[in-house]
Amino acid sequence: MRIIVAIMLVFTLALAAWTTVPLHSMLYHEARRLSTIGNNTLLAVEFMVKDIGNYGYASIYLTYNGVYAYGLIILKAPGKNPEIYVMAGDQNHWHGPVRDARIGEDITAHILILKNKTLLYNIGGKTGKYDLVYLPPLTTLHLVMGNITGRTSTAPKIIFKKIVVYVTNSSLPGREISATLSHGIPPKSMIVALNISFIPMTTTTSTVTPTPTIAPPPKLNTTTTQSTTTSSSPRQEWLGQQSFAVLAAIIVISAITVFLLRKKIIATRNE
Repeated sequence: MRIIVAIMLVFTLALAAWTTVPLHSMLYHEARRLSTIGNNTLLAVEFMVKDIGNYGYASIYLTYNGVYAYGLIILKAPGKNPEIYVMAGDQNHWHGPVRDARIGEDITAHILILKNKTLLYNIGGKTGKYDLVYLPPLTTLHLVMGNITGRTSTAPKIIFKKIVVYVTNSSLPGREISATLSHGIPPKSMIVALNISFIPMTTTTSTVTPTPTIAPPPKLNTTTTQSTTTSSSPRQEWLGQQSFAVLAAIIVISAITVFLLRKKIIATRNE
């Protein structure tokens, strides 16, 4: 019965995505396009969890179409400390928990995604490696925060002091990969594709869901010749970006819900 409920929930969320109706569980969503992409990508994050209630979540990840996400997600299940999972594809390829995220603790995470479909990570001193089933071009970074029980729940308060994405098309020597994971030193060939920080806004209990904040894609600084098209207006492009961002956030929220339901079902069976 619970599996049927989960399937119905995912269907409802997908329907909402196509009608661009924001969910009440989506408290915050930021989407940023990378200024350039590469075959190898490094996501470097420094954050601190100040407060997160039961069923609260925060995810920061790279994606192309929203279905496959590569990054990390913080989940708070009842009776447990906040836990960090690695996102290495769709919701069937989330791994962890890697470690707890203790309140007030500064945590540094480095997630290196290589063109040979390998994901390496160092999250607060915990390291690991996963083979990826699928790796699309990583073009967009998403930051999604909320609570799956609705907007009447307390919003997570998580400070992201540093969010930097590095990219390169060059092959990475083993020593540079090791230095990145051990000491957080980006490979010499990598360039910065995005550099931002995030401080949570004041918590609100309003039942009106705001439109997700979507920053316009940064301008590329390049000397290569690029073709341009004028068939779509700026408003149409903005609406397209907004719909994509809402869809990506909804997919992640539905994945979180199903993921927590699966964990609960497994825990019930083991009792």
